[in-house]
Amino acid sequence: MGNKKEDIKLEGLLIRKIPCKDNDAMLTIITSDGLFSFYGRGVNKISSKNIASCSLLSYSSFVLSNQIGNKLSLKESNLIKSYLKEDDFGVVGVSNFILELLSKGLDEDRVEECKNIYPYVLSSLNALLNGYHPLSVALFFFIKYLDALGIGLNLTNCVRCNKKEAIVGLSYIDGGFICKNCLNEADHKLNVETLKFLHYSSLAKSNQLEKIPPLKNGIFPVLEGFSRFLYDETGIDIKSLKLLKVI
Repeated sequence: MGNKKEDIKLEGLLIRKIPCKDNDAMLTIITSDGLFSFYGRGVNKISSKNIASCSLLSYSSFVLSNQIGNKLSLKESNLIKSYLKEDDFGVVGVSNFILELLSKGLDEDRVEECKNIYPYVLSSLNALLNGYHPLSVALFFFIKYLDALGIGLNLTNCVRCNKKEAIVGLSYIDGGFICKNCLNEADHKLNVETLKFLHYSSLAKSNQLEKIPPLKNGIFPVLEGFSRFLYDETGIDIKSLKLLKVI
């Protein structure tokens, strides 16, 4: 009895669900304190009381038993809010994109990175449900994700001369904005609206996304550039990016 550990109570978003034997699954949630993975017995049964609260993109409360060896298992859960919207392809595509970024770039040892990105996960998913332009959400989140990983692009001033005036493009090789005088053939020239969105997004807090005027055109090439930058820096290859091309 003296070795019995207290239950753990958490609130978080389910970002990974790996089926196991029978109707069980390994579940991973992101919370304000980091990532937590635990075993969910019977959560894939249609009749399970936990099926809604243990679905991907569900924000739920969880009670976990802490067993010998610090292995966590689900005791009970309650759905607080679902971010799943299956009838909107744009929302589904960007939601899956966010989930893939989180699953491939974060683990339970990267606590500070998880804490840093967590508020932007929820604000981005809320913006999607509120009808904010999906690809604008994807780009905003990507900016914050790179920042959380410690490889964020400089979207404030020219990375070559440090000037803030006459910014006209982006260099993925040098990692940030480029001014008119420093632009070369290897750089990516962008229109004013895109440059403004990138700059405002880099400065915005999690609750300010929907105050930024959304982009309507030219977003996918920038997402592709960000994806190549991420791959070059970390080796992370984002497969769901292709789905965003048709949004």
